[in-house]
Amino acid sequence: MNNKIIIPLSKRKALVAWGGSTVFVVVGYLMFIHPENFMSIIVRNIAIVKSVGAMSMIFFGCCFIAILLKLLDSKPGLTIDDTGITFNTSALGVGTVEWNDIIRVTEKQVVSTRLLILNIRNPLKYINERKNFLSKQAFKMNYKTYGSPVVIFPGSLQLNFDSLKKLIEKELRKRQNDSLA
Repeated sequence: MNNKIIIPLSKRKALVAWGGSTVFVVVGYLMFIHPENFMSIIVRNIAIVKSVGAMSMIFFGCCFIAILLKLLDSKPGLTIDDTGITFNTSALGVGTVEWNDIIRVTEKQVVSTRLLILNIRNPLKYINERKNFLSKQAFKMNYKTYGSPVVIFPGSLQLNFDSLKKLIEKELRKRQNDSLA
């Protein structure tokens, strides 16, 4: 393959997610400073409401920052070339997964989200390459949960799930056939 296949990030989807995270940060803040307004028959403890508000601000605040960074990022979400697949779909960054490391592509559905899983030969190689603590923990969690540290969340890309899966499977087959010849 002489040409790179470049799949851009979906700025529209990122904007929607950024707006959603903003709402949750604001609601979390309101829960924290005015917990009495969020009391109900089910939750009558101010400490619980404040804790949920604080956790909401922290978690969705991190999401807010990560999504904002992706909105400002001009790099493509995914690049497919002769070397492998280069990822830029999340703030944690996967880097490049080489074709000879990929065994197969599988899919998993978690609630309503479909994920592409790249089953790779040496998962620990990709886990240990992570320098960032959060990235390393995310890769370990992916490995434990899905059997591979490399998971593609196609929702952030300008290509639908089925088309992305077919494209990656086609390119992988091409590389596997070339290595057998």
